[in-house]
Amino acid sequence: LGMNGKVSDKHWNSISGLELKSGHVLGEIIPIFARIEDADIKKRKEKFETK
Repeated sequence: LGMNGKVSDKHWNSISGLELKSGHVLGEIIPIFARIEDADIKKRKEKFETK
């Protein structure tokens, strides 16, 4: 979130004290999951349907 410290050092009970002000700049945003293209899905379906 572009804040000081590590999230792993925080306690779950302290999350309610997290305050992001309007205009807060977030850190680098990266996707969690890779995009799977329709063509890849089609290939995998065909592979498993033939078994």
